[in-house]
Amino acid sequence: MEFIKKNYHYLLFISSVFFLGNPSKFPSDDGFFYPQIAYNVVHNGFMGFNDLYLTNGFHPLWMVFCIVAEIINPLDKFFY
Repeated sequence: MEFIKKNYHYLLFISSVFFLGNPSKFPSDDGFFYPQIAYNVVHNGFMGFNDLYLTNGFHPLWMVFCIVAEIINPLDKFFY
């Protein structure tokens, strides 16, 4: 338990490497919606898929990981 308390930031980094390295390997259902919502949170300031359809809910912990990944490695330099 002490190891986890001391090195939790490394564990978070290792878990996010998969997303940062190849986001297309995520499951097809939520794997494409969460990064778009994270993009809108970081760049446009609202929690929604686009201007017309706001999100009706999401898993908060997974969204935190997606937002942090978007801040570290913005999707707009790849797709937009």
